[in-house]
Amino acid sequence: MGGAGDAVSEQQAEVVRRSGGPLARLGRRIGWALAARLVAAVLQLVVVVLLARGLAPTEFAFVASVNVVLTALVALNGFGLLRRMQLMRARDRDDPGLPGLFALWQRLILGSAGVWLVLCALLGWWDTRFWLIAPFAAWLWFEQTTSVWNGISLADGRPQDLMPSYLWRRAPVALALVWAGGRDVDLVLVWSVASAAGALLAYLTALHRQEPWARVWWPRGRGPGRGAFDLAYWWSAVGVEVRDLDVAVLSWADAGTGALYALPARLIKPMNLVTVATASVVFPVLARRPRVTRAQLLAGCGAGTAPVLVVAGVVALLAGELPRLVGEEYAGAVPALRLLCVAAVITGFGGLVMTFMQTRGEQANRFAGRVVLGIGVAQVVTASVGGLLAGPEGAAVGAILTQGFGASALTVRALRECGGTA
Repeated sequence: MGGAGDAVSEQQAEVVRRSGGPLARLGRRIGWALAARLVAAVLQLVVVVLLARGLAPTEFAFVASVNVVLTALVALNGFGLLRRMQLMRARDRDDPGLPGLFALWQRLILGSAGVWLVLCALLGWWDTRFWLIAPFAAWLWFEQTTSVWNGISLADGRPQDLMPSYLWRRAPVALALVWAGGRDVDLVLVWSVASAAGALLAYLTALHRQEPWARVWWPRGRGPGRGAFDLAYWWSAVGVEVRDLDVAVLSWADAGTGALYALPARLIKPMNLVTVATASVVFPVLARRPRVTRAQLLAGCGAGTAPVLVVAGVVALLAGELPRLVGEEYAGAVPALRLLCVAAVITGFGGLVMTFMQTRGEQANRFAGRVVLGIGVAQVVTASVGGLLAGPEGAAVGAILTQGFGASALTVRALRECGGTA
């Protein structure tokens, strides 16, 4: 009697066997996310090196500061909506609130693009370099839209969608700077135009894969009210980006020190590829899991941070080769690079703990948001003061101290949120 049902059960069992179980599926997803991040990081490093080689140190400090301000602007105007959309999508693929949140997100990124244009127009009368970075207004629109699409892909368990997105966004910039090398063109203008073009290409190539409500060019509907903003997620996002403003603030206070701190600060960013990839894939999984033990938390965060420790050790050993790569004028940045390798390991561990906290209760999420935001602001102060007192090495020590305190505070609270020790 149960012939048909038995056949279906056998087919389902075969699917499960081929998938390799939950851990195997999670490992493959992390692998896809990591591969995409690795490609993006390599292309980003190429861009950083090409800009550092083609620009004077003070000009590179300007470019690095612009990049930091852009990423901070993205975090500031997001109000935690991206993380909230991921959480909603992970728990209910057809959540009726998603279209409204996306429309609200579009209004915010439209505003950020408009603010960027106005600022570039006004500041351009004081320094013409600001007119050269006006194309980043288009980058803000398309980049932030594709970031939502990538977040939805991760919530749906499709991290393979990230690879083409990152390739289209990064590769045109690297190719354009290679083309510009040795030519009588302004590298800053080439960088900004190519970045906007890459963001547009990533948008166009991914458009057909999105939900109908995510394919609109212009905000539709009035969207949800003020209650849609989740400030706890926002605090965390802002804190992560605000801490990178130490480059801009130190460069403004002391251009020479800022230039020697800016390059190693940008070079260590890709070190946390494994932790970022792991956190992006694990977030929706944890969101659906009611209980995590202390042993699981520490083992997971430790495993996710171990590759960062290995990479940081290799980079620290090879730091002396930096002047050969970008020029002897950056010889003074070598000690700071070695110190910032320590900061990268601490930041990676803290980032994984923060992701766990964001999937727990409202109080845990708020605590994480406050800590990350507070540490981000503190690092701007400690790194800037340390840089003014002791050069780029002092700035790096300031970053280590603040990140160490933040990671410790998050870990202590995270252990309290766990459901036991076994």
